[in-house]
Amino acid sequence: MEEIKKKSKIRVAIVEDEKPIRLYLEKMIKEDLAKSCIFDFSVSSYEEFILDEKPNEYNPDVILLDMHLGDGNPSGMSIVEYFRKRRKNIPKILVVSTYLNEFVVEMNKQSGIVRGCIKKSVILKNGAVFLEKQLKRAVNPKDTEFIVFLDNTPVYLPQSARDKYVKKLPHKITAIQKQLLDGLEKGESYTAIAKDLGRNENTIRNHGKTLRKKLNVETTAQLLAKAKELGFLSKTKP
Repeated sequence: MEEIKKKSKIRVAIVEDEKPIRLYLEKMIKEDLAKSCIFDFSVSSYEEFILDEKPNEYNPDVILLDMHLGDGNPSGMSIVEYFRKRRKNIPKILVVSTYLNEFVVEMNKQSGIVRGCIKKSVILKNGAVFLEKQLKRAVNPKDTEFIVFLDNTPVYLPQSARDKYVKKLPHKITAIQKQLLDGLEKGESYTAIAKDLGRNENTIRNHGKTLRKKLNVETTAQLLAKAKELGFLSKTKP
């Protein structure tokens, strides 16, 4: 009977570059959800994962994936591809985000394994019982619905309804992306903006890639024009 219980537990991995959030999720899996979950691994990036001494020993059922690691930075999906090449049953993904956009559904269409998107604030507010429910739903092979959480309200979407729903999602940007746009509007370089914000230049450039993809533009000039159109920047300079 004990062996059956062990097999029924969900193995959970975490890919999250914000250390406080990563540690919070780790604690939740290891302590609060110890009866139903097994902690598999926790990393901030693909690079950290492949440098681990024993990545081949990991075998997660679900990966809690920071959205921008799959969006402007390929780290999250690179880890998924790692498992896809090495075993038949690749892990499911629950995207853990600060905002929601079209990329989550696009990633689902490309990979077929993204089971939903949950805002970080929702997890922080609702705690372990809520997360446990979503983990169990993610590994249920009979559940074909995609789920997003806007505030605390779940929206269950049959596969046929996902694209229509996504088109209605408003464009949203993070605080750091707004700061990046402000800097670009002033004519500052990515190097200067990164220095002003106390961030790594590659991180700021990744945010730029994310914004261009999110707003469906290719150049900085197009990005600024689109940002003004959507109200992220003033249409007239002071």
